[in-house]
Amino acid sequence: MTQTAIAPTPDQIAAQIDKVLNRALGLLTPGQRSSIAEALDLPEFPDRAARASTKRGLLVVLSAAMFHARLDAHLPEMRPEIDARSGDAFPNSAPWPPTKLTDCANDDDPISALKNAWTMILTVDYRPIFETALTVITTPYPDQNLKSAIAMIAKEANAASTEAEGLRHDLVGRVFHRVLDTARFDGSFYTSTAAASLLAGLAIRAQTLPDDLRDMRVIDPACGTGTLLMAAAERIKELRPPPPADSTDDPRTLIEQTLTGIDVNISACHLAATTLGLLSPTTLFSNMEIHRALLGPDSDIKDANVRLGSLELLASDTLDGMPWAITTQVDNEIDSTAVRIARNSFDLVIMNPPYTRDSLRHDQFSRNIESKLKNHEKQLMGGTGAHGSGYSSMFIVLGEHLTKLSDGATIALVSPLVNATNYSSKEIRDILGKMFHIEYIVASHDPERFYFSENTNIPEMLLVGRRHPDEPNDQPPTLFVNLTVNPDNPSEAIALASALSDDRRGVSNAKLVTWPPDRIAAGDWTPSLYLDPRLSEILYEMRQNRWLPSGMTDLNTLCEVGPDMRSINSNYTKTDTGSRMALWGNNVEITNTMRPTPDTAILVKPGRDRQANKAWSQRGRLMVSRQPRLTTNHIFSVCLDEPIVGCRWIPARPRNTVNIERAHVEKAICIWLNSSPGVLAMLGSGDRQHGASRFILPMDSMRSIPIPKLTAASAEALAEVFDEWADETPRPLAGAVECRVRRALDDAVIAHLGADPDAVAAIREALAAEPSVTGKRAQ
Repeated sequence: MTQTAIAPTPDQIAAQIDKVLNRALGLLTPGQRSSIAEALDLPEFPDRAARASTKRGLLVVLSAAMFHARLDAHLPEMRPEIDARSGDAFPNSAPWPPTKLTDCANDDDPISALKNAWTMILTVDYRPIFETALTVITTPYPDQNLKSAIAMIAKEANAASTEAEGLRHDLVGRVFHRVLDTARFDGSFYTSTAAASLLAGLAIRAQTLPDDLRDMRVIDPACGTGTLLMAAAERIKELRPPPPADSTDDPRTLIEQTLTGIDVNISACHLAATTLGLLSPTTLFSNMEIHRALLGPDSDIKDANVRLGSLELLASDTLDGMPWAITTQVDNEIDSTAVRIARNSFDLVIMNPPYTRDSLRHDQFSRNIESKLKNHEKQLMGGTGAHGSGYSSMFIVLGEHLTKLSDGATIALVSPLVNATNYSSKEIRDILGKMFHIEYIVASHDPERFYFSENTNIPEMLLVGRRHPDEPNDQPPTLFVNLTVNPDNPSEAIALASALSDDRRGVSNAKLVTWPPDRIAAGDWTPSLYLDPRLSEILYEMRQNRWLPSGMTDLNTLCEVGPDMRSINSNYTKTDTGSRMALWGNNVEITNTMRPTPDTAILVKPGRDRQANKAWSQRGRLMVSRQPRLTTNHIFSVCLDEPIVGCRWIPARPRNTVNIERAHVEKAICIWLNSSPGVLAMLGSGDRQHGASRFILPMDSMRSIPIPKLTAASAEALAEVFDEWADETPRPLAGAVECRVRRALDDAVIAHLGADPDAVAAIREALAAEPSVTGKRAQ
């Protein structure tokens, strides 16, 4: 019996493409690699990222070849009367039809064959796809190895096009995203197709679609390869009545008049044009609103001005659009074009903003240009809530700037989860909460995929906000969608979006929490942190000073917190011997009790005596974990016999204004921070970062940890509990329910601070079951 061949999955296609690109890359000389990177206007990246820049160029060639393969069946009937390469309406004199991709790939000189075929196809249009690819293959260093590499890529493109024929086009985007890896320099993390479908499904509603698509405008100001724009297009097509079988109006209108995309990477723009072009081969690419914006200096002169891509729209309605190629094989001149994008003119702004930390952002440029770019950022962001830790918050400000002011106009974004929790991101939450009704916030609590972008380990959220006529406190509640299983494909994501938009009864892979508008407006978006809704509600009560009869304050009120990790790393180095000691790392074999011994001798770095002595003067006995790992940490706060400093442990010294014996305050706070309610309070002040189970507490967040108001009696009683249990090792949080040490600490909080026994038991039980604690999917 003949067995039916199983079609390859998108991941399998991606793996094969990646393999072929790497083989082709290995054939190229350093000069050829540099030429390809230059053709895409990519700066010189160091080390591994330099290979990625070249690979991106080869990917441009492969995607153009895939499009060539898809056109082959239609090209004989597509001969144009007028040459689209000319703005003067010259008749088309090119021979026809262009050579098929298969024949080009097998030609003795595949580069010349592709150049001839693609130049002929350009007489129809398709400039964004083929002109960029022509620039890449026209390297000044041709040799037989380069010809072999291009032939190898063309043959793989032909095979991949055939294999991908039955896939949704948004899945084809997934193939491309997996082979790009310069994100840590340019912040470009590409949205998974499932997440794009879920976000578009929640953002676009049937009742808001106009009868005429020309009346709807959608923009992604950081469009990357067009995944979100493609998901929006698919969602709009799904919700609209099907057009007549022979009609191409809807697809063409979508591409030419509804969708706008901007990106700073020419390869990303190329892939976006390719992806969207697959919707409608009759599209006039000259009308396509995919634009490349300049990031970096605007000329080669010493005092050149710098540009920040689409962020320039915060200062002007006109964006200097960049050409598709650095040098063209068709025309002798390339002119940048002015793109007008008016403020508050889009019905939907959908985006996954670039995200990278301050120390890496713009590292691809010289120090002088990097400094100019960051100064320009400050100028553009003046008076806004955006801070300098990354592009994400800046693009949120831009998103609000572009969204129409009319009711129902929508912003939909993928954002680092820290923007929902971080102390320094509160101004961004204020902007979103005041300017929009935050309808949905989706967070993944799936330990296998706690992010929505490809090639990242940063926890993220999906957010949908709509313009609303009522004041923030009078708006409907926000629905937090905490996923137990992150959808793996667009079909699952679309089903989830439909269930959430309807009666919600069909939602089986998420816990739903509604949060009142006054809390959202106040910047409290806690439910995204925890899967169990009870934990968010209890934490809110703590912050409102309603959870303990004695009342609550924060760590900063009771203690001076610091020095931070940077002060220690900058001024001290580890040594084998030394008179100063520190609690340096997060070794659970050392910090497994509340009274550990210091683990590291430290030595002042040369020339850093003044700064090191200042940091040493801030040493303390009470210390708080800055980066706890929830799956392995036994202890979250320690109290040592002698005051020291730490690297991943931050000292907290009781203030002189606290009229309670210092040792009692230190021990009492240590007991609280290791009890179940205290752990909840601590984690609720932190950020989930770099993994499902790793929390980070920046200094401002650490200072805001809710702490019970202490009396001399309660502090002394808790200090006695510390002395009894300080050298015992509690289980990690996953074993908290059965742990006698943690139960003893919880009992102390009940007995001496008046906590409700049922509430404490609920916290202990819920924390122990959190996926970020167990490392397993919730049952």
